[in-house]
Amino acid sequence: MNTRPMRDFEPRWQALAADARRAQTPLPQMPFGFATRVLARAAAAPAETVEDILGSLSLRALLAACVLCAASAAYACADMLDTRLERPAFEQTLAEELSWP
Repeated sequence: MNTRPMRDFEPRWQALAADARRAQTPLPQMPFGFATRVLARAAAAPAETVEDILGSLSLRALLAACVLCAASAAYACADMLDTRLERPAFEQTLAEELSWP
């Protein structure tokens, strides 16, 4: 864990910035025609078709639908397996149909 207070940041930042200004590293030279080749390759690349876009999006939509179905099935099963005591589902129970004296 860093125990130094935030007030130490500014002097360290200034020292690093001064070191970076003193370091005179020459930039490497790009080969002749490099930018032209990059632009030509980008222009020659085939554009992404609508089918490719729909294909990638439909896979994500299918995955989202599967997750939604699994979540709703889990919710339905949790409700089905509830063991609370309830009224009988029949309108006329067996006790009502028996003839008692």
